[in-house]
Amino acid sequence: MGAQDFFAEKKAKWVKQWFDALISQYPSEGTPFFKNTSDPSSNPIGSVAKKGLNELYTLLTADVPDPEKIREALDPIIRVQAVQDFLPSAALSFLPDFRKIVEAGLKREKDENRELKKHAAVVFANIGTAMLISFDFYVSCTKKLYEL
Repeated sequence: MGAQDFFAEKKAKWVKQWFDALISQYPSEGTPFFKNTSDPSSNPIGSVAKKGLNELYTLLTADVPDPEKIREALDPIIRVQAVQDFLPSAALSFLPDFRKIVEAGLKREKDENRELKKHAAVVFANIGTAMLISFDFYVSCTKKLYEL
């Protein structure tokens, strides 16, 4: 199995873990609603997060992701996070959380595939790039909120 196949095969499981990590920042009474309500008009936070994380997963596990597409995928997630009463570190913690999920998933793999390790390094670099993009965008969003 190649690295791209490996990451594609893990997508559903890891995106679910990633979504759970992002939603865990919210008050505990809201968590079941975010997880179980699928109607986007009733649950915009959950809907935006699920869609955005799915898109980001594909982009961040690519060998050469497009930074503009990463920004586009981050846009709705960051906008939602920016209007919450979170510290910036908490609002953006979903990206380091993804790295932890990937690292834990790789530790469970018995395969000593060098190509897989090389691809994991690319994913970690992509997460770093996404973190920088998200920081800039988060600052821009919060600045706009204060101006309004």
